[in-house]
Amino acid sequence: MVAYYFVAATLLAIIPVLVVFKITIEKLREHPEDRGQLLTRFFIFVFGIEVLPIVLVVLGSINQERVSDISELYVPGLIIILAYIFAYIFITMQRINDTEVDTRMFRIIAFALASAISIVSIVMLITMLP
Repeated sequence: MVAYYFVAATLLAIIPVLVVFKITIEKLREHPEDRGQLLTRFFIFVFGIEVLPIVLVVLGSINQERVSDISELYVPGLIIILAYIFAYIFITMQRINDTEVDTRMFRIIAFALASAISIVSIVMLITMLP
């Protein structure tokens, strides 16, 4: 089913971004003076990670067709929404309590990058409604 293209795209976008985010946060804790270089590496890795999910979304939208019953979209939609919620909880829990490193903007940007494909996937599922 085409809806699972969007599920795969969401999972392949969120999970690796969260892994790279966690690694970057840990390095920021150890070396807060290297913030610029660490954030640049983070964005480069995210760029590489997002290529495959974008291809999957494009393939899913090319092969997209309306479903005969809305119940066919329940499981894919639920998986995408749960992945989105997991990303939000995971990113908000990663805080550094040091006064010299403020990661609030980095967490906001990381959540936006992690959730972009999931939002597109939900929109694509909505367009498949009967």
